[in-house]
Amino acid sequence: MDALTSPLLRGRAAAGDDPGLTDAETTGLIRLAAARGARAISIGSGREARVARSAQSLADAWRQRGGEVAIELIWPETAASWLRQATRYAAADAEAWIMLGPRQGWRR
Repeated sequence: MDALTSPLLRGRAAAGDDPGLTDAETTGLIRLAAARGARAISIGSGREARVARSAQSLADAWRQRGGEVAIELIWPETAASWLRQATRYAAADAEAWIMLGPRQGWRR
């Protein structure tokens, strides 16, 4: 595992089987946020390289359609507390909050 791979990933996911967001998923997230009237979105992600690339692609696509990204926040996969990151993420002036990360990280 490289320095940007989640310590929570094991097996196939750690081996690179999770490609991150597909183009269709990125488009779907953008359509959903736009349909809900969002002008600004907050994007949070883990540090895993594929997830970070997905977050950047989503931010780029949102900006290309004229939207604003209120915050792009990367959090550590393991920490004593995520309070600081969560507070910054929730305090951003946005109408939609999108969290990206591997399924394994969300099951913990």
